[in-house]
Amino acid sequence: MSAQSLPIVRDNARPLPGLHKGPPMTSTTECEQCQRAQTNKGWGCYRMQCLQCCARLVASARPSRPHQEAMLAAIERFPGAPSRDAVLAGLK
Repeated sequence: MSAQSLPIVRDNARPLPGLHKGPPMTSTTECEQCQRAQTNKGWGCYRMQCLQCCARLVASARPSRPHQEAMLAAIERFPGAPSRDAVLAGLK
């Protein structure tokens, strides 16, 4: 089975490693993943309720537009995730 045919999030199991669920974030100072990313540039964990984490996730797929679209689609599937427009605005 190729990596392209694997789902990003499986319905009957835990989310994939690196994608954290939780309540919506009100600031980046509350987000442990953002704090760690500031000190470790190779940090690859993202909290899907945090706008800055979502923006980092989409930015990590640059310059591949199809990969960026896939990251935006994955973000939309998480409960409490920021909107597509908010994530795109967070990239600027």
